[in-house]
Amino acid sequence: AEGGRMIRTDYSHQLDELQGSIVAMCSMVDKALMRAMEALTRQDLSLAREVVAGDAAINQHRWSVEEQALLLIATQAPMASDLRRITSAMYIATDLERMADHCAGIAKIVIEIA
Repeated sequence: AEGGRMIRTDYSHQLDELQGSIVAMCSMVDKALMRAMEALTRQDLSLAREVVAGDAAINQHRWSVEEQALLLIATQAPMASDLRRITSAMYIATDLERMADHCAGIAKIVIEIA
């Protein structure tokens, strides 16, 4: 029984880590959007280049979230609400990554305009 509780505690901790990864990714995309808009408004090439360069980190974060999610599915065989929570994290990560791509696109337009 003690071992079973430890596994469930680890599983719960892994679910919380997955959620934390999504929150961190939200913050990264929020910053990218604010910086892209600022670069556009001010025609700031340096800031635009930073946004474009930062896109790779967000892409990597997405793959990390997917890896965490798939590992949970493969090792924990989650049921119902947990499975929905995990698959939702994967979809959210994909959408956030797409939003970051748009931010990088805005930044690239700033660079082209200049």
